[in-house]
Amino acid sequence: MKNKYIMSSIVALLASGSLFAQENEFMWANSQGGTTNNDQGRAITVDDNGNVYSTGKFSGTVDFDAGVGVFEMTSSGSGDAYITKTDNDGNFLWAKQLGGTTGADYGTAITADTSGVYIGGVFKGTVDFDVDTTATETFMLTSAGTNIDAFILKMDHSGDFIWATKFGGTGGDAPNDFALDGMGHLYLVGHFNGTSSFGSTTLSSTWINEDGIAAKMDTAGNFIWAIKFGASDQCRLEGLTLDSNGNPIVVGWFENSVDLDPTSGSLVAGSVGDRDILYAKLDTAGNVDWAKTHGSWSSDQGRSVVCDEDDNIYITGQFSATIDFNSSLGTDELTSGGNKDVYIQKLTSTGDFIWAKRIGGTANTFPKDLNIDPFGYLYISGTCVGGLVDYNPGAGVDTTAYFGSQDAFVDKLDLDGNFIWVKAIGSGFGEQIFQSYVDDAGNFYTTGFYKDTIDFDYGVGVTELISLTNGSSTDAFVFKLETTCNTPISSSEDLLSCGAYTWPTNDSTYTASGSYSEVLSSMYGCDSIVTLNLTINYIDITLSQDFDTLTSNATGATYQWLDCDNGNAPIAGATSATYITEANGTFAVIITDGSCTDTSECYTVAGVGLNDLNLINNISFYPVPVSEVLSIKHQDASEMQIKVLDQAGRVLISQRSNQYITKIDLSALANGVYYVSVFENGLSITKKIVKQ
Repeated sequence: MKNKYIMSSIVALLASGSLFAQENEFMWANSQGGTTNNDQGRAITVDDNGNVYSTGKFSGTVDFDAGVGVFEMTSSGSGDAYITKTDNDGNFLWAKQLGGTTGADYGTAITADTSGVYIGGVFKGTVDFDVDTTATETFMLTSAGTNIDAFILKMDHSGDFIWATKFGGTGGDAPNDFALDGMGHLYLVGHFNGTSSFGSTTLSSTWINEDGIAAKMDTAGNFIWAIKFGASDQCRLEGLTLDSNGNPIVVGWFENSVDLDPTSGSLVAGSVGDRDILYAKLDTAGNVDWAKTHGSWSSDQGRSVVCDEDDNIYITGQFSATIDFNSSLGTDELTSGGNKDVYIQKLTSTGDFIWAKRIGGTANTFPKDLNIDPFGYLYISGTCVGGLVDYNPGAGVDTTAYFGSQDAFVDKLDLDGNFIWVKAIGSGFGEQIFQSYVDDAGNFYTTGFYKDTIDFDYGVGVTELISLTNGSSTDAFVFKLETTCNTPISSSEDLLSCGAYTWPTNDSTYTASGSYSEVLSSMYGCDSIVTLNLTINYIDITLSQDFDTLTSNATGATYQWLDCDNGNAPIAGATSATYITEANGTFAVIITDGSCTDTSECYTVAGVGLNDLNLINNISFYPVPVSEVLSIKHQDASEMQIKVLDQAGRVLISQRSNQYITKIDLSALANGVYYVSVFENGLSITKKIVKQ
């Protein structure tokens, strides 16, 4: 199963290589195997609690407890499937086996969710899939013919049976990869031969060899749908992932010709050479959205696929000779250096070409799996045979020590295909990785087989090396690399704000310009220092008023005065800092300073007009400035309305008077600028006063 990671902008910031300097350090390695038979690890997964599950095959008697304890199982026939569980530190928890006496049985795929563990594999004859050895219940499945059939088994996290089913015809059948959606539906890809039932769907292979199969199952183990990719010779689907909408993307290979649209019509593509690459996107109902093929005159295969958070698609496989990977817009050819090289290509969610790159050398290089971590890095794991390999798909050259006839490797790239590092493991006899897994913390796990003595700790200057030794046959292994941070990384951001700014990084609000830093501790154990260089451009939206004249207190800006009594309509030609009103009313101004814009409150202007001048001559104000009590002297003691307003035009005091001298108590007001308006017989006057 391939993990797909969706990162929010903050999590993506924490996870990006621009913030954290990451390393992948060796943590532990375990082996399972006997002394005389070949044992292999074939698939691996990790649950939400960090427990590690693996499956494969074993023969004879094997101790599955890699620690000081002993937990031996003995195969029933020439080989049985095993399922093991360890904690995140590699400590043994349990192991189960399943198999009959008539043939080899082994696991090929595994995944897990909160409801249990799903194991896929092959079996022959009659097998009891209720693997709880303490229970008396049985659940028998029998293969259809003399060849192997495929099984899918679900057990709980304690290893107890939940359900099992099978598919297969008279030929060889196998599930090769699993994926789970958020509703617990299990998707699988693989191959089958002959006639096989998938729930209510019966499919028959097109020719005497296998056809590719893609299927979806419900939470009870029932098939919802199944489709085949039928070839005129042979077809297998090897890899599977789901995009953010739960749509499956499948990869594999075919010989001669293949029908790429098995649900709605015939869309036959012919192979260029012996075997060609195929990949397709389906919807959740099993309909083909799009499908494409690539190939050279030789033998090429698609092996594994993942998606990133933007639903870009990454595919790896092996190729020979020269292939054009851009099937839509132009020529983007890769040419192998050896007989078999690794390719990795990046596509959009609609299958459009972005880039393709090559990894190879004089050796035959076979990728087995592709993974993506939460930080946005890709891991290609596989095997090289018979020579040196340049694991850097760019201009640089990065090789590893060559241990023997067949070595295993893990190659780490970024999402642009740039080389990060490569780790190789090997002895003098032959090693192979079958499948890998990356957990939510970016830790890398893989399983396969090895022979003789091997050092899994590739570190330089390590005094305690981890070596595992078997006999003359191969043993299964599981090992873990842990994501660590070698140094904290600092980054900075320059930002201009037109007012108070809330920084999403720490949810703090800043009201003054300055440099602010935050130490970020991520869930992945990586710390980083982020600095915000903040400039706040506050616009002064206060106005000064002198009778009929309003003046903006903001300097060096641009201005547009508004008529507040007319729906804040712009006043034609009123674009200077000062505006001389022509009539009574309320007015505001839009102020623009650089990239920042703000609008003042509406200010009231009264006392404009010839008749108002008579009122001006009859009224006087004292003392000016005022401290507590303002006196207003009227020549004829007529009835008048007096209002005290702040600079925003809000009425703070309102009273009536017919006295020659009216005293207004301003002691409750703060020091500052105020406006006193006097209204009499339809006339008005406004006086600016200062309280201090």
